[in-house]
Amino acid sequence: MRVVRRVDHVLVYVSDPRILFNVLTERLGPPAGMPVTRLPGFQSGVVVLGNVGLEVIRPAPGRRVGVPLDQGTFGIALEPGPLKAALAELDRRSIPHLPPFPYPTPPPPGGLFAFDPKSVPPWTTALICGLLGDRVLARSASRMPPAVAGAATRMLVRFWGNRVADRIFQRMTLTPQVFLVEFHPQIRAAVDPGRMRGLLHDADGGRIGLTGVRELVIGVPDIERELERWQALLEPAPALGVGRWQLPSGPAIRLESSSGLSGQLICAVKDIDAAAAFLREQELLGNSAGDELRIAPAALAGLDLRLVQA
Repeated sequence: MRVVRRVDHVLVYVSDPRILFNVLTERLGPPAGMPVTRLPGFQSGVVVLGNVGLEVIRPAPGRRVGVPLDQGTFGIALEPGPLKAALAELDRRSIPHLPPFPYPTPPPPGGLFAFDPKSVPPWTTALICGLLGDRVLARSASRMPPAVAGAATRMLVRFWGNRVADRIFQRMTLTPQVFLVEFHPQIRAAVDPGRMRGLLHDADGGRIGLTGVRELVIGVPDIERELERWQALLEPAPALGVGRWQLPSGPAIRLESSSGLSGQLICAVKDIDAAAAFLREQELLGNSAGDELRIAPAALAGLDLRLVQA
């Protein structure tokens, strides 16, 4: 059985989501899916990149978090098959995870996704532990009896609010998050990848002619440990080489050895020369090499976003 169907969206961790959100939507031009909003546990906005969304997020606003901010570090939200079956398969593969959590607060109305505020829970998530340097949550998950986990989840939902949620998100974002997310059917239809691609197409790919995300490149210090864990999670996705997997749809995932956690979004554009001219004119072109353009990370709160010809 397959646990992961596709990358649903990428989370980039920043100190002020509004700054990066405005640069992406106003200067580069892809559509704004959801405006920057404060919800219990985080503040975030969503930018439409076609085959995936980009969530610009500040977890636990006002609190110190372990995950680096404004350094281009990103987490990954993965779309499973039916979540219940996916969690059973994680257990069969001995992959540690936290219990499923039905997020209690509806998203705001407005934005291109046109959420219905009555869609509750809007999504249910299950954090996968032991990835991207995590060891603390992996140990906690492996020691937590299911009955205790279920009781703790019910208690959190009952007392959910900014104070409780911010504290939980602070503890969960010691390292970047990798999690499964299952949306309410009404919201699933709103953020369907086909609709996301249509929104980007209608915007003509923004000012850089974006067509979608081709690859997520993740730099990790302990490459052997990560390779083993990602392989266990993503199988039977075909490996395109050591540390590179292609899921049934959407971008590929590639791991690289790095001195610290890092990430790159490799995006395709319709006309690489036109994109280069625009970035140069806007003084947004960073150090580029070969057939790949790099947008200056300083303009994107550290996000390493690279462009290639579609």
